[in-house]
Amino acid sequence: MSQLQQQQTGTLIADLLAPFAEAASLRLRDASGTLRKRILVSLHFARIEQIHDRVFQGDHIEWAAVRAYLESEVGTTTAEWVRLISLLHFVAEPPMDAEFAKRLKAMSLGLRVGGSASTAALTPIDTLRLCFARAGLASVPWDLLCKALVLVNLTDIDASLGLQLLMADQPQQPVVDAVLKHMPSTCRHSIEEYTDAFAQLLGNQSCQVASHVVLHSIRCREKLQEAMQQSAQAALRSTQKPSLTRLLLLLQQPGATAGAAAGAFHRFCWKAQLPVDTPAQLKVGCYYLALLLPPTDEAQEEEVRVALQLPPSARLTTTATTTASATIKDKDDVQLLLKDLVLQIEHVGAPCAALQRFRDEVGLPLRASWTTVLRLYLTAYAPPPLNRDLWWETGGSEAQREAFVRKHPPSLRDLALLMRQNYGAAVGSGAA
Repeated sequence: MSQLQQQQTGTLIADLLAPFAEAASLRLRDASGTLRKRILVSLHFARIEQIHDRVFQGDHIEWAAVRAYLESEVGTTTAEWVRLISLLHFVAEPPMDAEFAKRLKAMSLGLRVGGSASTAALTPIDTLRLCFARAGLASVPWDLLCKALVLVNLTDIDASLGLQLLMADQPQQPVVDAVLKHMPSTCRHSIEEYTDAFAQLLGNQSCQVASHVVLHSIRCREKLQEAMQQSAQAALRSTQKPSLTRLLLLLQQPGATAGAAAGAFHRFCWKAQLPVDTPAQLKVGCYYLALLLPPTDEAQEEEVRVALQLPPSARLTTTATTTASATIKDKDDVQLLLKDLVLQIEHVGAPCAALQRFRDEVGLPLRASWTTVLRLYLTAYAPPPLNRDLWWETGGSEAQREAFVRKHPPSLRDLALLMRQNYGAAVGSGAA
């Protein structure tokens, strides 16, 4: 994809992948994996669960949520599918049998060719070659051939339009019509054969992804969401009456000036001795966990530290992050940091027992994604007023939330693992 095409993509790729990634409990920024999984779950004549297990061994995906998402999705257009498939690049073309190559050449010239009995040994990609040969193209680039096979096997696709868009640099209309004309009589394979074919094509060794294009689109989407959020916050502030008491408190705070020393969060990062290369969002995650850690529970702190892959020198409970000495500005900054953490974190992998219990006891709908459940779980244990400000939007019961929090301590190790999966670890952490 050219730089111009990448710029024109904007948020489109991310908008197509983000809802699916949330439903399936996938990490959106795993560009290659998420894109290939989005495509494989929409193959209509293949055993998609087998393909996933063969291509992504050991990876978790929420199949029930994926099926519900596919049923409720408004629908990806043919042009959007072509845009997604254009990000794939198929490599490692196997050598072609010399006799088969001669056969393709003869077919492309309109000659009658015998030996039909040998078609039983052909793969789906081979029979698609035959369709192109009968349409007059004996030689089709491997990448285009693989993309065409994937495209025409997607659910609810307009195959004619899709191939036209895919073959935009070819004199495509006569070729497309002829290829589609020969498919019903030529591409006769079992579901197992298509399963094997797609498992091979979508594997790491055979399929490369233009991940930089996907990540660019994700960044565009995040910037747009941030701008919209800031605009909404500004609109809300404009409707609120200023509090005289609050203004007086701000003026009385000795550190509430533009040249004040570092706020509570920065003091925490310094006193906790977090490595300088720790990702910014992971630092915020450490801060959130530090608010919940019992100050004298060294064993639990060690468990969280190891889960975050922090060095042994890191100390999460050594700072008074919630003392009354924090300035009003400090507290506002903390609320904004924690709010961003809650609204941006993604759930990846299988849900832990704590999240499953939270969903059941708080009465969240089964259709809620695990990312939504995780964000609400973080909200429930967040310091006030954040635990109220974010919760009301869900329409959930505050009484159920408060009862759950009183009954169950937060599962800090599980939260630490999820934060590390989202934001990575310090490069030089040297964690045990």
